Order: sequence, then structure tokens, then C-alpha cells
Amino acid sequence: MKRPGTAGDLAVSAERLRLEFDDSFSRPADIERPASTRLLLLTLGETEAAIAVDHLASLHEVDTVVPLPTSLDELLGLVSLGGRVYPCFSLASLLDLEAGEPRWLLVLQRAPVVLAVDGLAGQFLVETDTIRADAAGHGSPFIGRVRHGENDLKILDADAILDRLRQLTGEGGE
Repeated sequence: MKRPGTAGDLAVSAERLRLEFDDSFSRPADIERPASTRLLLLTLGETEAAIAVDHLASLHEVDTVVPLPTSLDELLGLVSLGGRVYPCFSLASLLDLEAGEPRWLLVLQRAPVVLAVDGLAGQFLVETDTIRADAAGHGSPFIGRVRHGENDLKILDADAILDRLRQLTGEGGE
């Protein structure tokens, strides 16, 4: 019988530790990452804002927008994307901002609606706990703010934008 602490016990312990160490590289790291949100940086005239990427179904370059006779300044017309026809609204106009030339189309996830924006300036990941609630309150098209570089960006609330569209088009039941 071997006594604890002998050379044999130490060799077995060292071998077990070496195997555990080597095995630890074959498993994913147990790193707890903070919750995060990927945001798409938009330009609307002279204004920059962001929208959560998971609120979008797809993104397209503007090809053709067929104008409609309408009294709604926000409605640019109809667009055909992937064999489907969508109403296309100017996001800048919906937000009462000066609109530039629309170059990109955002198809919303929750409704068959397209929002036209002037430009895309990239995407970035933010930790969810760094998003500050927007003080504008109920009915605001913004859900919060986040610091991005030197800018304090407003984050768009897709649901509030859809509510605004329902009010404009008379589908809100109000």
C-alpha cells in the first residue's frame, strides 16, 4: 500500500491535472457575456438614428418606387421586393425630419411595410444595459438612446412607428 503524498500519487495527480487542463481547451469557454443588441445606424437627412437589426426582415437598395396619388406626404409609393408589393414610407417624414434622397429600404419584421432612409452608416453591437430610456414618453418614435463614438444616438421604436402609420392611414381604429 502506498502512502499519500508519495511519488506515485503525485504522478497520478499531475497526469489528471494535465488531462483536465488539455481538455479545457476542447470545450467552449464559460464566459458570461452581457446581453447585447445589434443596431443599424441610419441617416435621415442631417440626423442619425439607430434601429435594432432584429426589428427588420430585410434591407434593400432603392430601385423603383412607384408614386401613388395621395395626400399623405409620408407615403412615397409602392415598391416590389422579392415578388411582393409593399407600401413605402419616408422614415424621415414620419419623424418630422427633413428628408433627403431615399437610398435604402428597410422591411419591418412585424408588418408588411417598407421604410425608406437616406443612408446607412454601419452597424454596431451595444450592451443592452448601456441603452438609456428615452424621456419623450408614450407615443414617441424612440425607445431609448445610446452613446456611439462622440454621438448620442436615438434608437427607433419599430412598434411606435407602426402605431404612427396606423394612425396616418386610418387603420388604428381611433
